[in-house]
Amino acid sequence: MKTRKGTEADLERIKNEDIADCVDEDELRVVEGPATLEGSYDPSGKTVLVLGDLTVHGNVNIEETATLVITGTLRCKNLYLEGNLEVQGATEVAETIFGYYEGGVSDLRGTVTTRVLLIGNHDLVVKKSKLTAQHRFEFDNFQKPKPNKLPEATVREVLSDEAFRHLSDLLGFTEDKSPDVAKAQRLLSKQGFLRATG
Repeated sequence: MKTRKGTEADLERIKNEDIADCVDEDELRVVEGPATLEGSYDPSGKTVLVLGDLTVHGNVNIEETATLVITGTLRCKNLYLEGNLEVQGATEVAETIFGYYEGGVSDLRGTVTTRVLLIGNHDLVVKKSKLTAQHRFEFDNFQKPKPNKLPEATVREVLSDEAFRHLSDLLGFTEDKSPDVAKAQRLLSKQGFLRATG
């Protein structure tokens, strides 16, 4: 995507105060939207403001060093949340939203639609009345198993076998205190978490 240097006026478009406080005008890059990407998008180490809609035909990976602000609608296949994300319009995710790390905040201000929402200790700000998810699973990162809170059978029906293998520690189904989050992140960014439907 073609970018330009950010301005003071661009900084004022960021509505979330926590995110705005983290953004420096010198590092802000601006995309004049609407913008469409054929592959996946990973703004690691960058601070990007998209003026208008962003459509990504693959996955969006907001890792801990990324800040992405979209003034319109975000559309993508899968969304990984670790760093800072603000979407002022709708968020339309075809498969999975996976929020894991507490380092950033994801402020989704419009309607949010997804097949699966898997949310750990990431700071996800969304109004419940605006959220539509076929399956919603919340978990406490690195905690003891809580089988009554998260039904394992239901999770196994939704997640692929490989995704369940990488995520079972995070979801509290094993006592392992060192789940491989990097493998789960790579799995989501390459193919997704969901069991194939037929």
